[in-house]
Formats: sequence, C-alpha cells, structure tokens
Amino acid sequence: VSGLKILPVVRNLRSPIATKKETTIANKSPVQLSELVEATTSIAVENSRSEKLGDDDLPVSPSLETAKNEEGALPSLVMLQFSSLLWVLSLAMVSLSPAPALIKAMGQEKATSTLSYLASGAAVGEIVLAPLLGAAIDAVGRKPALLGCMLSTVAVHTLTALRPGVLSICISRTVDGLAVGAFFVAVQAMMGDVVSSSFPAHLGTLMGRQFALVSAGFLFGALLAGRLAEYGISTCYGVSVVFASLAAALVLIQLPETLSVSNRVPFQGKEARRRVLESPISCTHLLMRRGTKIRGLAILLMLQSAPQFMGAFLQVFATQRWGLEPRRFANIIALFGLSGIISNIAGSLLIQRLGLKMFTAIATISSLCFPLGASISHKAAILGIVFGVLGSAQSIGVTAALTLEGSKTGVPQGELAGERAALVAILKILGPIFYGALYLHGNRLGLPHLPFLFNMTLTVLALILGQKYLS
Repeated sequence: VSGLKILPVVRNLRSPIATKKETTIANKSPVQLSELVEATTSIAVENSRSEKLGDDDLPVSPSLETAKNEEGALPSLVMLQFSSLLWVLSLAMVSLSPAPALIKAMGQEKATSTLSYLASGAAVGEIVLAPLLGAAIDAVGRKPALLGCMLSTVAVHTLTALRPGVLSICISRTVDGLAVGAFFVAVQAMMGDVVSSSFPAHLGTLMGRQFALVSAGFLFGALLAGRLAEYGISTCYGVSVVFASLAAALVLIQLPETLSVSNRVPFQGKEARRRVLESPISCTHLLMRRGTKIRGLAILLMLQSAPQFMGAFLQVFATQRWGLEPRRFANIIALFGLSGIISNIAGSLLIQRLGLKMFTAIATISSLCFPLGASISHKAAILGIVFGVLGSAQSIGVTAALTLEGSKTGVPQGELAGERAALVAILKILGPIFYGALYLHGNRLGLPHLPFLFNMTLTVLALILGQKYLS
C-alpha cells in the first residue's frame, strides 16, 4: 500500500500519532506506515472501550433504524389489507338482504323503524364500548381485536344462514355494526404502531390504500349481493361465512402482532369500569384533555365527517326534488362508491408528493363540488361527484396527523383510536336527526337544499382549520 493512500486515513484518526506533520509521515517506508496504522487503530479501539465511548454508545441513525422497522412491518400491512378486503366483502354481501326479509316478515313501516333502531343501537354500543376496547387492545394487542371481529361475523352469519328469521337477522345486523366500529379502532391503532411519527405522509399513504380497499370491498360486495339475492337469504349469508372465515384464517396464521410487549399498558379493572361510566363523554377527551393540536385536529375531523351521516335525507331529497326511483338513486350510491375507491387510491399516491397539508386542502376544496351541484339539479349533482372525486379522501391526512400527534404526545394508540371512534359514533346518532330537521326547516323557508348549504359552510371551516393545524 502506498503512503499516499494511507495518508488520509491516518490524518482522520484522532490520536497523538496522527498529529505529526504530513511530510514526516509521507517519508516513512511502507513497513513503517503499516506499523503506524496498526498502532493508531489500536488506540482508536481502546478509546471506543473507554468510559467516554462504550460499544453500545456508537451512534445509530434514527431514520435508518425507522426505515428498517417499517420495512419489516410491510408483510404485516399487506396481510392486514388483504384480510380486511375479504372481511368487508363478507359484510357487503349481506348488506341488501335484511331489509327485504324484514319487510316481508313485518311490513314496511315496522321493518324500517326496526332497522333504524338497530343502527342507532349499534352506534350507542360503539360509544360505550370504544373507550373500553381501546384500553383492551393497548393491554393485549391489536390482533385479538381483529380476530374477534371476524370470528363474530362468522358466528352470526352462520346462525342466520342456518336459521333465517327476524331474530337472527337482527342479531347479525347489530353484531356487524359493533364489529365494524371495533375493526376500525384496531386497524388505525395497528398502523400507528408500525409507522414512525417522522413520516406523516407515509402513514397517509397507507391509510389511503386501506380506505380504498374498504371502499372496493363494499362496492363489489354489494354488486355480488345483488346476484346472490336471487338464491335466497341463506345463500347470501352462507357465502359471506366463507369469505369471513378466510379473513379470520389469514389474521390467525399470517398476521403478526404489531404492539410489542414492552409498549403494552396493563389493563385495570377499576379503570375499565370508570371508562364505561364515562363513555358518553369519552369523545370529549380529544377535545378537552389532549392538547391544543389534537383538539384542533379532532374538530377538523368532525367537520369533514358530518356530511357522511346525513341518514335518509339524501334519498328523500332525491325522491321528492329530483323524482328519482330507487333504482336510479342506487346508481348514485354506486357512483359514490366508485368515487371513494378512486379518491383513496389517488390520495395514497398524491400525499407523498404534495404532503398532508396541501393534499387535504385540494381534497377539501374538491368536496365542495357535490353539495354545490346537488343544490342546482340532479345532473349537476352527478357532475359534482365526478369533478369532486378527491373529496372522499379529505380525511386521510387528518386521521394520519391525529394518529401521529398522539404518538408524539405519548397517548396509547388504542386509547386514541377508541376516543376517535366514540366521536364519530356521536355523529352517527345525531347526524341523521339534525339533517332531517334541517331539511324540514329549509322546506318551510323555501330552501329545501339548506342541508347542502350547511355542508358547504362546514367545508369552508374545514379548509381554514386544515391550514392551521396540518403541517
């Protein structure tokens, strides 16, 4: 080895030997230089073992460590997404079955009221159980909750397939409603486990893909349900059991637990009872106890989510004002489903390039198109869905930011997801009542499209808050 090649190495080593003049080093023979490097290296090794710098104190790049952890978590996310798709398909396959069966058994008026009570009861149950579920998955992990959701679907759908009737259908409908709420709590907590708070756009991308798969599952499952309905309710529920069983098997065998034992929070019985008693106000924890930024993000999420829970108002408006038959209204719902798939796929790609703040602003502005078009005419509403395609993905960035802010402030992901689910469940209950009353009041004022004007106001407020609280 020539002296010129060894010289930079020796110069960079921090030792007394390396402080000699370069001309002196360059004049040494190759043998002397070799001995010099060996001596200098020995001093460097000895220094690394001293009290000032131990073997475990060598610097490690946090970003590199995070990248390795997230790369290792990729198979978990793939299994999560695939099992989620199968389970959502199983639910969507029976989405069209309960109403006709109950109408045939009970009459239209009683069946309609029964389905409304079941939906409200599931939302109330979600409010009560979401905080408790959040604490439970922080204690035992996320995988048992996901597996429980899927196995509960297998159980109640098997019961309905074997003994179809009013009671079994009502049980299945209620359990499915509770399982959907628990599923989203566990999924969002799991994503918060595997994605570092240093990469908010990455989490937004993953959530976009997850929401796109869920939208696709509901859309294609509903289309398949229309074909299966010709063979009877037992066939619909029987095929659903197959898909739900496959999803449960994937979770059981292939999906690893994402919450490490060291990060688990012990479950306390007294604390659990307190959470149940406080469940009606648990959603206020995001608004009152988690800091200014989490409160702002929670309010922003409420503003974005409220228009999704208009209840029967949209169908009543389309029937009375646009003169649409149920079949034509179903086409609008299918267009919404397709828009949700496209928007979430596009969101998962655009967030990485634009960032959470810019993408959320564009998606929020896009969401103005439908209420603006619906205020004008039926055709304008369809154009609003098409041109406002990104509007369905506006909550991706906010949900990701809320999850990562919880990680930064030390809030357990399960607890945070439970409080978020309780907040959304409040909207599920109050939304249909509020929009119905707003529509009736608008009719008296000569403004039947008043709910759409209200949604546009919410969108403007969401745009302002998004610019303030998203980064």
